[in-house]
Amino acid sequence: MNKEQILALLRELGDKLEKESCVAVISVYGGSAIAMAYCDTRTSNDIDFILNSGDWRIFYRITESMAKKYNLNDKWISEAVEEIVNADMKNDFELLNYGQLGGLIIRIASAEQLLAMKIFSARIEKDSDDAVMLADQINVRSKDGLLKILNKYFKPESINQRNADDCISVMIDYIERAVKK
Repeated sequence: MNKEQILALLRELGDKLEKESCVAVISVYGGSAIAMAYCDTRTSNDIDFILNSGDWRIFYRITESMAKKYNLNDKWISEAVEEIVNADMKNDFELLNYGQLGGLIIRIASAEQLLAMKIFSARIEKDSDDAVMLADQINVRSKDGLLKILNKYFKPESINQRNADDCISVMIDYIERAVKK
């Protein structure tokens, strides 16, 4: 899904929530957040989000009906990111207000926070292009700068556990080399 498709789906979701007299607040992460706010050419297979408030029964009934209507995968809107956000990240970060579409209030992760998440994921094949683009966009060009961002958003014990096989270090080295070119 590109930016326009993501926003069209969220707009329809918001309109349907509004018809149900329901307001939901979501936080958007991952590729969908990048497509929505940081890179117009980025696409995503799903919308990674956390439902912060609202009636989850109504929310999921609507998203399930939209999946059937548009022949979307069951995970077109996915809360899988919630595990990482709640278990591994510090919870003192701010999300950016993206806007309101009908009964849907959308908050979005900052470019810096998304970069930290891409570093933490340490999936060079999948996340390196996004990580390099985000690092370049926020003008972070050194290993120290990348580590500072990672440590700002993630718990030290989560970083240590995740980096047991140096996968985070490899990702940071890759990003640093790419943004210095």
